[in-house]
Amino acid sequence: DYHDGFEHGLVGTANAGPYDNVSGSPTIVTTNPRTGARCLELSSSAAAEYVRRTIAATIGMQAVYVYFPTSLPSVDTTILNWVNASGAGSVFYDSATTAFRLIAGAGSEVQVGSTLSSNTWYRVVAEYDTSTGTASLRCKVNNGTEATATNTQASANSTAHQLGWGNAVTETVRADDWITSVTDADYE
Repeated sequence: DYHDGFEHGLVGTANAGPYDNVSGSPTIVTTNPRTGARCLELSSSAAAEYVRRTIAATIGMQAVYVYFPTSLPSVDTTILNWVNASGAGSVFYDSATTAFRLIAGAGSEVQVGSTLSSNTWYRVVAEYDTSTGTASLRCKVNNGTEATATNTQASANSTAHQLGWGNAVTETVRADDWITSVTDADYE
């Protein structure tokens, strides 16, 4: 279980920061933090950009506050990801609907929450359960109505919790108060 308010100011791996894997050049900034003096900024130009924590569990929960400075992303942008060999789970911003969507493995996408605006903090809470032959990703935005995406796939451990995108995206997103857990009861 892990909580990161990004007040430590370090993004690197090993002795330079708390993450097991970092892609791109995420930074800790003092602009518009939700709480405290700092937040994480993911800002890339046609590149992957994320911080990642290693786990080994069939059930994993993540919660984070997300902020889109100035404008909403112009392309689909992954916010939370569960790395899983049988099929990753993802919560992402969908540019067509201007809302968050979720997907479990190769299953169908499901919208969660209403349309979004820039310059607003949103709380995203999600749990990915791959303990059976049906992967299930459930999620709430701002404690609203829960949505669930499912996919038939082999049970397998997720190997990492990831904040940010693994594909080539040009966007800027800020995040604060990231919580991860592998305890089933921690999902709200």
